[in-house]
Amino acid sequence: MIAATRMTNVQLRRAPAPLRTAQAWFLPGGDPATWLGEVARWPVATTEIRFFPLPNPESCDIGGVLTVPPAGAPTSVVGRGQAFAEITRGLFIPVEAQLSPPMSEEELHASLRYPVQVFHPALGLVGFESAEGVSVTDWLAMPLAPPEDWSVARHGPELPFHAW
Repeated sequence: MIAATRMTNVQLRRAPAPLRTAQAWFLPGGDPATWLGEVARWPVATTEIRFFPLPNPESCDIGGVLTVPPAGAPTSVVGRGQAFAEITRGLFIPVEAQLSPPMSEEELHASLRYPVQVFHPALGLVGFESAEGVSVTDWLAMPLAPPEDWSVARHGPELPFHAW
């Protein structure tokens, strides 16, 4: 994940009503258990949802996660999620947002630096490589056990002692 910088003069403006159909949802906060609890209620196979964590620019924490279900998933997900849509291949913005100033399809494609970009009103523009999307199974996979036994203390290396 990296802050994308090519659209620095573009802002999001809120429209009075949604302008497009939801294709993804932003879940606020930095707790994966909360995100998983939310998507577990959705009528979508959770194993096929991709998660893209967005950093909070004011701290080292995660500000939330964009959840992208597979194409053709139901679009009426309710709950804590803020609806997002892909306005051009790879660029997600809120469904009730419009770019200001408006950009043509060619201008949008020329300004995209990453395969997945999220333009959030508070967290800014963030870009991801496609492989950076995390799945539920990635989170739930058990880490491999270390090859060594870490249950007892060991002596460290001997340091030369110099008498005063």
